[in-house]
Order: sequence, then structure tokens, then C-alpha cells
Amino acid sequence: MNEYKASVNIIGITLEYLDKYRGKTPRSKYVKKVLDEHFAKIKNDSNGFGKKDINNMLNNIKKKFELTDFKESGKWQRLYGNHLLNLYKKLGQEEFIKRVRAIHSDNFRRKLCGSLKYLYTEIKGFVPEPEYIEVKGKRITKEELNLKLQSGEIYLDTYTNTYEYKLS
Repeated sequence: MNEYKASVNIIGITLEYLDKYRGKTPRSKYVKKVLDEHFAKIKNDSNGFGKKDINNMLNNIKKKFELTDFKESGKWQRLYGNHLLNLYKKLGQEEFIKRVRAIHSDNFRRKLCGSLKYLYTEIKGFVPEPEYIEVKGKRITKEELNLKLQSGEIYLDTYTNTYEYKLS
């Protein structure tokens, strides 16, 4: 019975009320039934408890990665949901979404995103692709590289895995 006492008080029902309502002992089966109904209702309601921002963060991640649930327990989901929310505020919306999209586009990383811990560390430690590529000491953008590859001005040396200018 003690295991239900705290939970019953959280949802606003006192044990005395249950005794008056039911009028019988033992009351543990009835308390369990009330709690099961209440927690089933909370589980079905996506904004049932906690901070709405954390709920929205977790729900959006579930939708993005097409998950039914995360690897972590409920307590750890809330903890990492809070960490992700703080990271979102720190990075800003554009950068956070950019990093999530990059992780989502990588097949290997996307398979492991059932864990909020993994997702948090990937977003936090994200290394962006460089905006330029260095070819023989000259920095060129990826668009310029593609144009020069198409025109034949530059080629990829497969032995050294570097880009080289063609000698004319």
C-alpha cells in the first residue's frame, strides 16, 4: 500500500477519500485500479505531465525519426529532453535543426537515434562540413569544385585521394 501512497497524493486523491468512497478493506487493489486508469490516461495524452517544452521536444524527435519510444526510461527521457531543450536554446533554432537534419540524412546515425543520449551527444559534438576544399593551396567552394570537375580542369587522384589540377 505504501508504494501507491505517494502516487495517489500526486493525482489529488487521498487514501481517506478512497476509504470513504469504497468503504471496504483492503484498499490496495482499488488504489492500484485508480492509479492504472490515471496513468493510462496520462500516457495517451501527449501533454499529460511535465514541462510542455520538453514534451514537445520529445514528440518532435519521435516524429522526425519515426520512433514509437526511446531506449531510455521515462526519467532519463525527461532528463535528456531537458538537455536537448537547453542545447536548442543555446544553439538557436536554425543551427539545431541543421544538425538534426544532418544526423537524420546519415543512415548510420539515424539507426542509432532511438537513444536520446546518443542523439544529444551527436548534436552537441556535431562537426560541420567545411565550406571550402583546398586544392594545391587554393581554397575553392564545393560549387566551384563541381564545375571544375565537370569541365575537366580538376581531377581526383584516387591513389592519394586528393584533388589535382590537370597539367596542360
